[in-house]
Amino acid sequence: MREPRLFATLSTSDLNALSYWRRSRTGALVAWPPGTRYGPVLLEKDIPLGLPRHERRDYKLNWYTATVVPWLRHAHAAVEAEPLAAAARFAAWTSRCLCCARRLEDAHGRLAGACTGCRGRLPHDVLTALISLRH
Repeated sequence: MREPRLFATLSTSDLNALSYWRRSRTGALVAWPPGTRYGPVLLEKDIPLGLPRHERRDYKLNWYTATVVPWLRHAHAAVEAEPLAAAARFAAWTSRCLCCARRLEDAHGRLAGACTGCRGRLPHDVLTALISLRH
């Protein structure tokens, strides 16, 4: 059986922005497409001037732990709380299959959010739920 592997969540900082996620073979959620980075960004100008090298490193680590880690946890929790809704959101906004990321070529694929090959392997109840969530 096939399950959705691609998801979209609303950003916690900007409700008009989506972040896209893919479930890896190990089950971890990673940013999609590969190489993409989501979440808060620490700019060089935001780091206090004159910090010694080790304090600068500690500042970045503390900022990441206090800012980025909670943001990532929230995004991942949103996927885990409603995986079908997040998968339907991904398919609606990208026109790609929510299982394999292939382009959706036909009307049935766009309706379900899954390409022909994956649509046949999705459980019927999942497929029905995806269609109802998209419309």
